[in-house]
Amino acid sequence: MKFILIIFFLMAFLVSCKTVKHQRPDHLSGQYESVFPDDRARQQFNEMSGSVIRLTSYVNYQLSIFENGSQVTLDIAEDTSVLAKIRARDNRNESFNGTAFIIAQDDSSLFLVTCAHTVTFPDTIISWDNKADNNGNRFLLSIARKSSSLVQASFPERAIRMKILCIDESSDLALLQTEEITGNVNPLSAAQKLCTTLQWGDRLWIAGFPTGRFMLTTGLAGKPGSDGIFATDAPLSEGYSGSPVMVYDIEAKSFGLAGVARSVPAKALYVLKPEFEIHEAQYNPTIPYTGPVYAATDYKSVAGVSLIVTS
Repeated sequence: MKFILIIFFLMAFLVSCKTVKHQRPDHLSGQYESVFPDDRARQQFNEMSGSVIRLTSYVNYQLSIFENGSQVTLDIAEDTSVLAKIRARDNRNESFNGTAFIIAQDDSSLFLVTCAHTVTFPDTIISWDNKADNNGNRFLLSIARKSSSLVQASFPERAIRMKILCIDESSDLALLQTEEITGNVNPLSAAQKLCTTLQWGDRLWIAGFPTGRFMLTTGLAGKPGSDGIFATDAPLSEGYSGSPVMVYDIEAKSFGLAGVARSVPAKALYVLKPEFEIHEAQYNPTIPYTGPVYAATDYKSVAGVSLIVTS
């Protein structure tokens, strides 16, 4: 009898059940898992990304390397008498990638924001000997003087030379200007320019040009500091400096600018390098290298922590 009652209740339960087909809401973002909450957010970010521009900075230095024990001090480095003490001269050309974003335009110009360290370089770079004379004057091992520099923004149509309007070294920010308008541009809208209520744990969207290619990455915001800088676990790399850092307002259903990607902490290592870089000369790795060897500084990024300047 007990078995019959169990069967009866089980059949009654199954009859009362019905199949419910769950349909995917039309507003969800695409077919696959996405970092965007819905298609509207994806579309907004796509439109915003039109303001993100790749930067390339070029700088040239004239390097003079002095003989060991030549006792050249900084105050006589420009004298013609020092020429005989120069062991070697070199012309160093370097380039650096970064990111900028358009914040405004007028009838003839575009205005972009980026990190100052991506577009500014010291006029003089000095390598000192570890010895000094009796008066405390230090001796130079080498001196490099900047001979030229150029900042270019790569718009879809072509690359345009940029003018540096102003620099804020304390926040590592720079304002750039083009001297002409090119094609269709998309400055950040007024609604996207300010977001001052960032909180610990908010999700960040960062668009930039690591290795010169456009890329989107996301991460979480660390606790903002009193210095206007906060950390993020977003996996940033070289080329992201100057990228806009966005947050998504779930009530307004829109993105806002939270800051500018500033730097990736790195460890510095001394390495030995041949006379020419890989783009200047080809070496055969099967033949022992016998040319001049120079000490250089190599930086390796520390994964997991990047710094953001708040807006």
